[in-house]
Amino acid sequence: MTHADRGSTWAEYTIVHEHEATLKPENLTWEEAACLPLSGLTAFEALFEHAGLPFPDAVGGEEMAGNRVLITGSSGGVGIYLVQLAAIAGLHVVAASSSTERNGEFLRGLGADVVVEYSALGENVEGSFDLIVDTVGGEILRRCWSWISRKCGFCKGKEDVKALFFIVRSDAEDLGKLATLADLGRLKLFVRQKFELSQAQEAYEQASSKASGYGKVVIRI
Repeated sequence: MTHADRGSTWAEYTIVHEHEATLKPENLTWEEAACLPLSGLTAFEALFEHAGLPFPDAVGGEEMAGNRVLITGSSGGVGIYLVQLAAIAGLHVVAASSSTERNGEFLRGLGADVVVEYSALGENVEGSFDLIVDTVGGEILRRCWSWISRKCGFCKGKEDVKALFFIVRSDAEDLGKLATLADLGRLKLFVRQKFELSQAQEAYEQASSKASGYGKVVIRI
């Protein structure tokens, strides 16, 4: 993943620094691999850098088993990686979605222990979560403050609660860890739809629409 200050989204060739790249997993198509860096790294850095969770290679998930994490926007581009990585790390994953009927089975298949609609998150869950990763913002972000436990963190106040907003950065080592998980089949990637370069406008319209499906819209160069 190149740095945001170098525009090269549709380029056939671009300059990539060594610290921005890793090997493509052999069992992934090029289209699948293209979906991983931006959203995958955002989720990885939220959990294992900013929230300070130990990477699952080191603990096998058991050390985090008593901790509850709430993920908002859980069926979105970043959310689907957050759910999977949090489950791999051994957390009790509560995935918040606008529709459990539409997204419930999908999210449970990614490792969510519980799938809830935002309307079901009320006063009864106050102080319930050790970690919240919000990918929605707005009113949902405002409501998150009452749901977080005083003892842990909140990625995106409440006294004694660590809260932050961050922008993802390129990191070959972290990307390599994600690639290994994908290569082992522990991390699922999703391509919503593929387009040719000549269909770029249609691709952007699809990406910004509320059309059904999960994952990224990919343009083949």
